Amino acid sequence: MKKTLYMLALVICALSVIVSCGDDDEPVKVSSITLSATELSMFIGDNLTLKATVAPSNAENTDYIWTTSSNSVATVSSSGTVTALAVGSAVITCTAKDGSGVTATCNITVDHEYVDLSLPSGTLWAKTNIGAEKETDAGQYFSWGMTTPYKYNEANNPLYSYDANNNELKPSDDAATVNWGSNWQTPDWEQQVELHVKCTWTWDETNQGYTVTGPNGNSIFLPAAGYHNGNNNGDCLWDFGSCGYYMSRTLTLNSAYALYFRQDYIDHNAWFNYYYGYTVRPVRVK
Repeated sequence: MKKTLYMLALVICALSVIVSCGDDDEPVKVSSITLSATELSMFIGDNLTLKATVAPSNAENTDYIWTTSSNSVATVSSSGTVTALAVGSAVITCTAKDGSGVTATCNITVDHEYVDLSLPSGTLWAKTNIGAEKETDAGQYFSWGMTTPYKYNEANNPLYSYDANNNELKPSDDAATVNWGSNWQTPDWEQQVELHVKCTWTWDETNQGYTVTGPNGNSIFLPAAGYHNGNNNGDCLWDFGSCGYYMSRTLTLNSAYALYFRQDYIDHNAWFNYYYGYTVRPVRVK
């Protein structure tokens, strides 16, 4: 009897060891991933690095991979660095490599960069012209009321007539809105007046344009990009490097208000033939 009990005890111990060893051999899986941010707003050209924290810390395989839902809007490197490429939205996903299926995501929104100059109206001005890669570039030229870049010998604007009750561009005819999205528009005449009278304008001979500094010390740069107009020799670019011509979205009786400047003169009451091609500096829609 004693011998039987002794043998039974040995069997139980052996089974306990086997079960215990089996538990030790079971790999610990990742149960969660926490990212340093779940929502990010970025400007085109920005780089931000996401950090991932894996739990539990004793998981057998704590490696993970990064992917993006839209390589055209934002890319992500193997180390979690997100690069904003174009206006739009993308989802960055971090996935555990241990087969657990655990993921974490960050929603990315990319927009064009803008500057708060602390103006009374609260207007936020874009950092660059439409089509420009940096603030000192001229970018693209547009006839007033056209949303595609200027081309000589084309019908370069729709037929608008002055109406005191409807004297602004429609969003569908606004180059800023169509090319940059519904958060943007060409400035109206009052916004251009405010930019002129409420800011300090300093001519930059090196970059050929004005640094416009707001009450809070922030600034934008407006290049003296000239304008496009054709003659018998075809399309010509006039006054590049010496004068700036920035159309507003506000009509006058004969044309549209424009912001004009040269090194020794600034005029927010200017107006020019809107069949020509001018640069556009957008503002955020309020």
